[in-house]
Amino acid sequence: MAKKLDDLDDSFMGIFNASNDINQVYAEKFRENIIGYVVQWDKIVSTRIEGRLIEFRKMRSSYAHYVDKVAGLHEKADKQKAKSKQVPKTASPRLANKLERNVVKLSGAEEAHDDYGRSLLLYIDEVTTTYWKDFVPLLHMFMKFSMNGASDTSVVMRRLEKVDAILKKSEIGVTGRLEALKSSPPEVITSSTAGKETEAGLKQMEEKEAEESADKENDLESV
Repeated sequence: MAKKLDDLDDSFMGIFNASNDINQVYAEKFRENIIGYVVQWDKIVSTRIEGRLIEFRKMRSSYAHYVDKVAGLHEKADKQKAKSKQVPKTASPRLANKLERNVVKLSGAEEAHDDYGRSLLLYIDEVTTTYWKDFVPLLHMFMKFSMNGASDTSVVMRRLEKVDAILKKSEIGVTGRLEALKSSPPEVITSSTAGKETEAGLKQMEEKEAEESADKENDLESV
């Protein structure tokens, strides 16, 4: 809690200032824990997918390289066979060995490419279709945050009962005076002190008007 209850100012503003302090503390907790969890999830998933995409592109490039190379070696071998006078017609041993080695490399590159691609697609499918599994701990944190925040705020706001008790004991009361303002005479509405102040003000205005009237009469007589 932002302030200890023993140090809390029990005035109306003191209680609301303490409540505001609690809100500030929980706003920071919300930023660090709840928003922080979402940011961390996004960073983990994005980094892993982007990293695996880079590797997958490398594997695809390697696979495409061996596809083209093997196709080119097959073409050369076919040309050599067409020109060969041996029976059966064959390519040169050197070209045949090179073709065999690259066929093996192509097979390995294809297997690595397909396995890695399937794994990447599986991961993407997991985080996009079953993302709700990662929402569960977020929901738990949010509910815990809400309950704790409400509990701490209520402890402070309950101190308003003391302030309300003082208002109830005051001469003004807490029921309001809308009906009186609507239909009662001003003499009834006005408090005793305020009434006296108003009467004194009216008397001063009357005395001033009388003086001004007397001055005007004197001026007329002198003319």
